Amino acid sequence: FFLFEMDEEVLQRLLNEGLDLREYSKDVERNLEVVERSSIEDYVQEATHMAALHGQVKTCDGILQNMENMLSVFQSDLSEISGEIRSLQEKSLSMNQQLKNRQSIQGCLHGYVENLSLSGELVDAICSDQELTPGFEKSVMELHQKLVFVAQQNEEFVSVGDVQPELAKLKANATAKIKDAFVTKIHSARKPMSNLQNIQQHLLKFSSCFDFLLKHSRLSAQEVQKEFMDTFSKIHLSYYKTYIGRLMKLKFDQEPDKDDVLAASDAPQKKSGFFSSKPVLKNRSTTFSLGDRGTILEELNDPVLVPHAQDMKTINTKTKLTFERLFRSFMKSLVNTSVAEFLFAVEFFGVSTEKGEEVFNAVMGRTLQLVYKHVETHVMTSYDAISVMLCLRILLTYKDDIEVKGVHCMNGFMSKLTNLFLTAFKRIIDHNSESIRNVDPEHIARIDTRPHIIVRRYAELSAAVLGLIEMKPAEVTKEKKKEKGKDGGDGKEGQTPQGKRVKAEEEADIMHTIDNVLASLAKDVEGLILRLAAEFPERKEQLIFLINNYDLMTSVYSERTSGSSIEAQTTLEMLKARVKDFSFIVLQNRFGGLFTFVRQVEAAFAKGTSPPQHEDALIRLIESFSTTWKDGIDEIDREAMINFPNFKNGRRIVEEALTQLVIVYEKFTTILKKAPFKRKGGWPGVVDMHLLMVEVRKHKASF
Repeated sequence: FFLFEMDEEVLQRLLNEGLDLREYSKDVERNLEVVERSSIEDYVQEATHMAALHGQVKTCDGILQNMENMLSVFQSDLSEISGEIRSLQEKSLSMNQQLKNRQSIQGCLHGYVENLSLSGELVDAICSDQELTPGFEKSVMELHQKLVFVAQQNEEFVSVGDVQPELAKLKANATAKIKDAFVTKIHSARKPMSNLQNIQQHLLKFSSCFDFLLKHSRLSAQEVQKEFMDTFSKIHLSYYKTYIGRLMKLKFDQEPDKDDVLAASDAPQKKSGFFSSKPVLKNRSTTFSLGDRGTILEELNDPVLVPHAQDMKTINTKTKLTFERLFRSFMKSLVNTSVAEFLFAVEFFGVSTEKGEEVFNAVMGRTLQLVYKHVETHVMTSYDAISVMLCLRILLTYKDDIEVKGVHCMNGFMSKLTNLFLTAFKRIIDHNSESIRNVDPEHIARIDTRPHIIVRRYAELSAAVLGLIEMKPAEVTKEKKKEKGKDGGDGKEGQTPQGKRVKAEEEADIMHTIDNVLASLAKDVEGLILRLAAEFPERKEQLIFLINNYDLMTSVYSERTSGSSIEAQTTLEMLKARVKDFSFIVLQNRFGGLFTFVRQVEAAFAKGTSPPQHEDALIRLIESFSTTWKDGIDEIDREAMINFPNFKNGRRIVEEALTQLVIVYEKFTTILKKAPFKRKGGWPGVVDMHLLMVEVRKHKASF
């Protein structure tokens, strides 16, 4: 057994050394006994300390036991506290839920009680205030909220049944007071010198009160609306009837009549009665020329005329005004008033755009009829085409202005006026066309080659109309570009795409009508010019007459218009054609042999045949041209200066004639260099082309 317990390494060492295992075992046992005795001695020596340590251990054990008991007590106490905390937490959650329930109930009851209760301040404000004030308006809004709330509740509630009679009394009191206040304010507009704008601003300030009437007493609201429409309709009708009547006293005493036509005679017309003639007034407006009347289109944004002040100015200066200036004044006033009335109706009465137009028609309908009737009476008896055209441009500008503002209530009225002016314009132009068609050249005392007075009048009139079409009026609304196409609400939505398309179609129809009328007049004038030209026996005189008249028309068009119109372009083409014809005639008269020779030779070359070869005739032609060409050019120049009053036109005609001469002569010299006319050493006496060009440049226009 001992051997098995020995370390294998020790056993190996013993065997290697050859020791006796029994002896070795006894040595080990003896060593163990020694160690054991030594250990016992050590224990004996440390017995005191061990006893002390044992006592300390027992003391610590007692202390730990006490600690364990204390901790057990603490654990028990903590268990009880934890139970109490859980209990308190449960109570807290319960109390919190109860608080929320009570607060929720309190909120509902508070709103309910608040909406049902009638405070003394509310009752006093509605029953005591005699006029509309901000405080009264605030109380009315509070009453409205209470009425709406009660209407939503169950009528079986006792609280609702208790408060309904009191609310009904307050509502009746409020509606009666609002109605009386509005009617009184509306009636104040009937007083002389009342400011309608201030009255409407006052009404708008309390528009919420009218909204209260709409919601709680529609009959009272309708009565207020009817009173407003009746009162303001009469006021506007009376105002514009007086205003236009006083404005018309400032109009020219005499205007163009049916005898003031393009074909009217220049001779003074006799007035009915002996030894009397038709008076020529100093302040009579121009009939066929625009003059400075077009400046009215730059004054569209100016203030309206005040008849009294303007009348005093007229008395002092002894000048009166054309109809278009008076028309501009009352139309501007009418447009501003109409826009203001429409916007007021939409905002104050709280209606849609369509309903707003119904209110507008009730307020301004009679006034618009009055204005239309007045304009119709004047325009349908007028023979002033320029005045009618100016009024049309003014009307279209104001129409565009109100459409940009999104107010379409005047579209029908504006369209009727537009058609009225177009009809009058066509009637006046047709009347002038008829006078031109009735002209008999044989009954005209004297016709010369200078521009005819009828043509001058026509040029002035057509240029005035075309110039007015091209003229851009001053902007009536400074914010026009910013407003255009924007949605402003309350009827200020600007022009819709459909509205723009309709507007473009209307403008195209207007321009088509005017173009047709002018084209018809131009055709009649052209016929008259040709009839007058036919009175001259010689073709050259006819061409001089035609050129002078076409040149006059072209000059007027270029001065008064952009020159891009059909009338201007057509006249210019006819002028160029007649200038070429005249140039050919004057050249044929002086250099006919040269032109005939070139024409015959070119025709023969074109046919491939041999041209006529008369050497003697050709020598005589060369000698004749070399001796007369300078005098011929001088005669053409002098003839142009004599026959054409317009210096520039005369110079252009000379230049055209000399250009044709140079072209033909260059062809002539080229022919002389070709067979069968080519001669060795050339033809004697032929004028050098360079010499001809030098002389031609002397007569060239220097402008």
